[in-house]
Amino acid sequence: RQQFVVTLKKTTTDGDAVLQLKPLVPSDDIERIELTVSAATADIYRIATINSYGDETVIELSEITPKKVVDDSLFTFKIPDNIDIIQLSD
Repeated sequence: RQQFVVTLKKTTTDGDAVLQLKPLVPSDDIERIELTVSAATADIYRIATINSYGDETVIELSEITPKKVVDDSLFTFKIPDNIDIIQLSD
């Protein structure tokens, strides 16, 4: 809540909450973020970012296993060639 205004955008037919996060400092990169939270488990299962041009990027999470410890060595992130990286301010 230090960087966003958080509001309840809507409730789905399943009773899940769609939270809308709007940055306190306007940005072309992120106009808002929408998080869909399961009413049954309180898990976030959908993340959508919308920029000032209306472009939407959606990440859907499934088969969530809460509180399972995963060794960091399982993850290796390599930035592909010919990719532009946009640094967002804090």
